[in-house]
Amino acid sequence: MRLYPGRVRLLTARVTAECLIDQNGRFSSCKILAEDPPSKGFGEATIKLSQLFQMKTLDAEGLPVAGRKLTLPVVWRTEYSP
Repeated sequence: MRLYPGRVRLLTARVTAECLIDQNGRFSSCKILAEDPPSKGFGEATIKLSQLFQMKTLDAEGLPVAGRKLTLPVVWRTEYSP
């Protein structure tokens, strides 16, 4: 909730970002592919949120994840009572 855009009183927003995975398993170079509703701060909040994520550096087959792109869907929800 600390990243939820402060003045927005929507119940739901959806953002899809595409990120590159670095050698430490962290998400980097993220860009927004879709944002609904647009221009309300959810895209920027999703980019900030993605910086908190980290994957294992090897996948299930033991291969490095570094350099792979990942599609990150995020649904922002809040319960709001006027």
